[in-house]
Amino acid sequence: MKTFFWEETKEGNNNGEIILYSEGDNTTRVQSRKKIIKRAVLVLNKNFIPYYITNLRHTFNLLFRESAKILTEDFETVSIWEWIEIEPKDGEEYISTVSRKIKIPKIIVADTDIDPKISKPKVSRLGIFIRDSFTCQYCGKKFSPKNLTIDHVIPRSRGGKTEWLNVVTSCVSCNLKKGDRTPEEAGLILIREPRQPTINIINAREIDLKFYPQWEPYLIK
Repeated sequence: MKTFFWEETKEGNNNGEIILYSEGDNTTRVQSRKKIIKRAVLVLNKNFIPYYITNLRHTFNLLFRESAKILTEDFETVSIWEWIEIEPKDGEEYISTVSRKIKIPKIIVADTDIDPKISKPKVSRLGIFIRDSFTCQYCGKKFSPKNLTIDHVIPRSRGGKTEWLNVVTSCVSCNLKKGDRTPEEAGLILIREPRQPTINIINAREIDLKFYPQWEPYLIK
């Protein structure tokens, strides 16, 4: 097994940088730490059932320990050593090293068959956005995270709680239209009833708010 290390510095950059290196490789400074390690990655178990969502730091730790493999666009699993030989296409995110560009994976398959069912995941902004595919649950349009907010179906002023079955993703426009009313009172219709998600999020505060199309077959039911 090859050895992989993370090393973070703050030399010359307030955000810090990552040095990515492995056994027999020269150390290489790559992109801003905050921009890279927060990339979201979907983790499946070996039965291809959604396990959890995590960040790139944790993902690479699993991959270089050979505790997981990467799922390609052709639905094949490859090791990190095979993956780093694949040249990124135009527009694809990657990490630059001295000798190559390493594509940033979107989905990995962990070497475990643990049943990922969880009793009750904690409600979080990221969890709600991911559950709803970054889509406003009133108008049905997708938005970037900065143009989304969380809406309480039954307003908190009327006793509505911050729980999975009472919170949905909403665009700013629909949220303003709804105000402190129920959807029916505001003339809005939910495109999907809110539900408790079946996947947990690891390091939720250290993950970029983004939903990747590659996740849809596994998360959108």
